[in-house]
Amino acid sequence: MNAISYVVAALPRPALCLPAANALRDPCAAKHAALAPHIGAFAELHARLNDIPVREMRAWSANPLMS
Repeated sequence: MNAISYVVAALPRPALCLPAANALRDPCAAKHAALAPHIGAFAELHARLNDIPVREMRAWSANPLMS
């Protein structure tokens, strides 16, 4: 969880937002059962998505690797 916490802390930073989101994708997909006990932390993260600049969210959603 320390590595995930480190990456999550980068999400609000415009220059790091997209690489941080990409870095979360694979561990979350591969280890979803191990991460399930931490669902509250992911809910908090989701609630903070409004802190991510719109231009970064657009770049993330336009990335073909995100679909």
